Amino acid sequence: MATLQDVADRAGVSVSTVSRALHETGQVKSETSQRIRSVADQLHFSLSRSASSLASGKTMRVVYLTYNNLNTWYTSQCMEGLYTGLYGTGYDLIPYVTTVKEDLDAFIEELPSNGNLDGLVLTSFPFTEDQLTLLRGLHIPTVAIDSNSPDVFDASVMLDNKSAMYSAVQLLQRLGHTSIAYVGDLLSDRFFISSRTRCEYFLDAAHQLGYGDDNIEVFTRDDAKPEVNGSQSIIAQYVSSILSSPKKPTALCASTDYLAMSLIHGFREVGVSVPDDFSIVGFDDMECADLMDLTTLHQDPLKTAKLAAEKLLKLMKGEEVEERYTEMKASLVVRHSTKRAS
Repeated sequence: MATLQDVADRAGVSVSTVSRALHETGQVKSETSQRIRSVADQLHFSLSRSASSLASGKTMRVVYLTYNNLNTWYTSQCMEGLYTGLYGTGYDLIPYVTTVKEDLDAFIEELPSNGNLDGLVLTSFPFTEDQLTLLRGLHIPTVAIDSNSPDVFDASVMLDNKSAMYSAVQLLQRLGHTSIAYVGDLLSDRFFISSRTRCEYFLDAAHQLGYGDDNIEVFTRDDAKPEVNGSQSIIAQYVSSILSSPKKPTALCASTDYLAMSLIHGFREVGVSVPDDFSIVGFDDMECADLMDLTTLHQDPLKTAKLAAEKLLKLMKGEEVEERYTEMKASLVVRHSTKRAS
């Protein structure tokens, strides 16, 4: 196995010059650096990750903080986008999943003294004011995806939930639905910020379009009975609450496609038809939404996360990010889970 000394001898330079060239310090002339790299390739020599990290002061690790299991559609899409954006840069992507408040609090508290990452990408969390203050003072470059506090971070990529929810409510109004409802996620809205944000924009859009409080309803996981656990039980309670509502909504906006499709199945179990009895709009446009003929709002988390990774790479290099805060648009895809009210 070739050593640093072997490369130096073949290239006719010192060991320290080889080290500086391979670490890309910028202290070696371009021609000399190219010659050293060519020799290193011929000898199949590469610096070890540990040696490179020690020399550069970097860990070559990027942490992705999320609240969802890694096999969910959104998180897996974000993981692929981050991986694509970081590919070929030498950085390892390390996912960190936190599903309870205590884990999130512990992670944030340890960040100032955490020397095991060079950059952080995080999704939307219900941060406290103290945590936001801590995040503002971090020495670690941090990029947020779909955060409700984008200006706290070095950069962010945001989904325009406001215009998305407006287009969904506007569609239902055009279809003649006079009583509408929003259905929150299967997770608690206290921890799942995207669902809460979409709910707020749903209500804003409904009021802007002339719906009164007597014609708007909201169903969330936090309203479920404490003893209700598991997705099927929560869906069953959602279905029961919707069907027994005195406001009698005929159209629903669900916080995700997964929830929308689960509701369709739940309605079918009790003999209720979508879209004949209820119109349903999802959110995400995951692959199976087309197969389910689901009207939904299309977003591209892979593209969003790739852009977040590109911003983070610039920050980790000490470069300026041309557009610190980027807003991504969601587009309405109309299929056959919605129809004109009868």
